[in-house]
Amino acid sequence: MSGSALRAALFMAIYAIGLAGCQSLPTRSDAKDALHRPANDGRLLATSALTAWAMHGRIAVSDGKDGGSGRLDWRQNGEHFDVQLSAPVTRRSWRLRGDAHWVLLEGLEEGPLEGPDAEQLLRQAVGWDLPIRFLVDWMRGLQAPGRFDGVWDERGFPTRIQQGEWVIEYRDWFDELTPPLPRKIFAQSGEHRVRLVVERWDVAP
Repeated sequence: MSGSALRAALFMAIYAIGLAGCQSLPTRSDAKDALHRPANDGRLLATSALTAWAMHGRIAVSDGKDGGSGRLDWRQNGEHFDVQLSAPVTRRSWRLRGDAHWVLLEGLEEGPLEGPDAEQLLRQAVGWDLPIRFLVDWMRGLQAPGRFDGVWDERGFPTRIQQGEWVIEYRDWFDELTPPLPRKIFAQSGEHRVRLVVERWDVAP
């Protein structure tokens, strides 16, 4: 995984986890959107209520110049998270642990970094700006708070969400889970692309 692609993957992964303890419900953009998701509210409520879960999968990123892929594993218990990202080609790995008040990032060449502000810490470490406050919702198949546009299927599952400059597409779901959770997520903003393939969700009863 190249340097810039690594930064994108690390930023995406870490912030999806670092904010995963936040529970939020979407704001409907207008009445028309509500008509396209007749069964969505129940899934949204159940997904937002998850407090203990883990995800294991693969992530691929590209910024139009560089690209790469790696493994992504995270565990979440309330506000506490433990996230690991590894790049098999370079045999490097990174780990982020903490909660909503303090985070520790390990695996950087310059040594561990820690601080109370995850966004500022990651910006310092990797130099990327991404919509981190939205990622935890998008990756679980939720719309982030604020205005959005979307398309839902007949089950009320989102197939496409647009917020700000980002477009998120959901290509597959784990229908057998309660609540159902995404299996394949593609996100794009300009030249920046992120693809996440989830191999397994572990959800506490």
